[in-house]
Amino acid sequence: MSTIVPGYGDTLPKLLIVDPAPDPAAEDRIAGALHRIGVASRPTGLRAAGQHLFGTRIVSAVGDASWLEREYAEVRPWVRVIVALGPAGWDATLRALGAAGVVPPEPAPGFAPGARLTLTPGDGRPVTVLGVHHPADPAQPGEPTLDAELTTAQALAGISAACGGRG
Repeated sequence: MSTIVPGYGDTLPKLLIVDPAPDPAAEDRIAGALHRIGVASRPTGLRAAGQHLFGTRIVSAVGDASWLEREYAEVRPWVRVIVALGPAGWDATLRALGAAGVVPPEPAPGFAPGARLTLTPGDGRPVTVLGVHHPADPAQPGEPTLDAELTTAQALAGISAACGGRG
C-alpha cells in the first residue's frame, strides 16, 4: 500500500514544486523561502490555516508514482516551471512528464543543483524543470541559495511578488 500526500496551493499554478520527501522541517524551510520571495502568505506551515500560495503548488512524489502523474495532469495547462527537489524529485518529475507524453532527451539528464531542462509538450507550451537541493538535505547550502533558486523559478514562471514576504 502506498502513501498518498495530496498537493497543496494554487489550483492554477504556473510554478509546481515536486517534494519527494515531505517533512515538517523541510516544509517550513520551503514556506519561509516562498514567503520571502512573495508567493506565500506565511513564513511557516505550508498546510496551516491561513497559508496561501500564489501561482504555486507543491505536490508530493511519495508512494505511488501515479499519484504525482495525476496531480501533474490536473495542473499541466498552467504550469510553466517545475522545481524538482533533490534527485528523487528530479526522477519523479521526469517520470510524470514522460507519463504525460513529454519525452526528455536521451539520455535523460541526471539531477544536479541548478540543472535546467526545458521541454515542449504536444500542446506547444514549454515547461522548464529546475533541479534544486532538497531543504532536508544536509548538503543544502542554506536560505540564500534556496531563495535564489526559487526566485529564478518564480521569474521563469512569470509570477510576481503578489503577497507574502516582499508583498
